[in-house]
Amino acid sequence: MTNYIAGDVFTPSQIYDLSDLVQGGYSGDANTPLKALADQSNYLRNRLRRWEGIKTITDNYTVDAVADLGYLLFVQINANKTLTLPNAGNFLVGTRIKILTAITGIKALTVQSQASQAIVDGSITWTKWDTGAPGIYMHDSEKLVLVAAGDHWLVEDAVGNFYTYGDTFGARIQRGNTVICNGTTYNRADMPRIALIVSGGGSSVKTEFSWIAGGDLYKGCFSNGDGTSTMRVPDERAMFDRYLDLGRGIDLYRISSVPGAFEDEQVGKHTHPIVTPPEATSQGQNGTGYFTGGGEAHEPFGMVSFDSKQNAGSQQIVKNIGKIPLIKY
Repeated sequence: MTNYIAGDVFTPSQIYDLSDLVQGGYSGDANTPLKALADQSNYLRNRLRRWEGIKTITDNYTVDAVADLGYLLFVQINANKTLTLPNAGNFLVGTRIKILTAITGIKALTVQSQASQAIVDGSITWTKWDTGAPGIYMHDSEKLVLVAAGDHWLVEDAVGNFYTYGDTFGARIQRGNTVICNGTTYNRADMPRIALIVSGGGSSVKTEFSWIAGGDLYKGCFSNGDGTSTMRVPDERAMFDRYLDLGRGIDLYRISSVPGAFEDEQVGKHTHPIVTPPEATSQGQNGTGYFTGGGEAHEPFGMVSFDSKQNAGSQQIVKNIGKIPLIKY
């Protein structure tokens, strides 16, 4: 017997014909099926945990169902671009396409299908904010795995802000795929997942006029910008969060129950104990509401007023830690 080193090739399978001779050796007919099996096994083993290669994409691109099959798609862009998927029906059901992104700046990759094939993610069907056609958005350092399912695509895995866009939080440093909640106006095309929220409307989305003219009332809401291509993120600087009452009956004085609406500061009812001056005794009163002491008449005791001097300021403040208000896009 002689050792055979399997090749990294998917050799076509062959079977014996009645005319074939039982002949050994490297090129003997008897060993041809054995060599093909070894080659095929080696080929599959080498690809069990790796891609055929890495396809780097730097512009708008349509994925080739043949040439790009088995390749990891790495999209490296610095402007808004579109990646168009092949027809899902051109693949065997279950075939995967994986996409990684490296995007400079606040820009987006739109992954869209052909022939209006849906991109289904659980109970969600991803669509574009401006046209409603099938499409899913990606930003920097995100990962997406799509699976061909006959006449549509299924999302197997999505790593990034796919399900948390629009969430706000406080942080000590700004992380990727976030902007500061400072009321800045942005192009919807640059942050299309936020544009999905804004274009969808709802009580937390206000017109630009209402956002500005309402003073602080709606600054914590989104603005629809110019109504077509721009939008404004909430301004949460120097604000505390407070959950809406939603019928509980505690926060009864809020002007607006819209998510993001402002509520001004207020001091709750309380009492201050006052120490009675020693002069204000029954012996020292003159019967007119004034008290006397040392031969001098004083103001009525019932009109006493005082100012808070210690820890006084222009607003009510609790002990706090300052953080940067951020929103995920």
